[in-house]
Amino acid sequence: MIFKQLFEPVSSTYTYLIGCEVTGQALLIDPVLPTWARDLGEINTLGLKLAYTVETHIHADHITSAKKLKDVAGSRIAGPALDRLPCTDVGIVDGTPFAMGSVELTPIHTPGHTDNHFAYAHAGRLYSGDALLIEACGRTDFQSGSTIGQEKARNPRLGGDRTLEDFVALMNGLKLAYPKFIDYAVPGNQGCGICPPGVPEHLQQYCAQIAESRQG
Repeated sequence: MIFKQLFEPVSSTYTYLIGCEVTGQALLIDPVLPTWARDLGEINTLGLKLAYTVETHIHADHITSAKKLKDVAGSRIAGPALDRLPCTDVGIVDGTPFAMGSVELTPIHTPGHTDNHFAYAHAGRLYSGDALLIEACGRTDFQSGSTIGQEKARNPRLGGDRTLEDFVALMNGLKLAYPKFIDYAVPGNQGCGICPPGVPEHLQQYCAQIAESRQG
């Protein structure tokens, strides 16, 4: 088996390249649009052909390069069947092995970060998407999850004698930024990597390579 970890610094996303030495095929788990050419170059350097892109979930912090790579390299798009995305070629199901040559991923439904989140186990590794992070876990309150009970018990900004007005004033004082790409990444990823309309100028780097490519 061939394995390589790749990194996209803008969204701090790890992409994983797994190759089959028997068939010469490769797959990418959670590829990111700005680094599609780099990732494909890595695969070509290894003498492999990209067969699949595999998503763990619909991301909110970046746009996938799944569609771009399908257009350029002819790869197929795989992702959780529960998402029911028309652009997906292969729907991944909990517990049903996903095979590519001698490489066999075991899909594990891991709801929490998103309702339909999947992790993939293979060869002693777990590709956990945003379910598990370095010394942490992904947020579980994006969709139907709730962390209110935990926050009241453990968050120093809540609980005790704090009022709603206290909390609002504290949070406003922190001047936290709105998630910079969530309004565009989610619809973009529901299309397996399209660039949605209305992307602000400072985020155009995510879409420039689509617009400039002859592949469209």
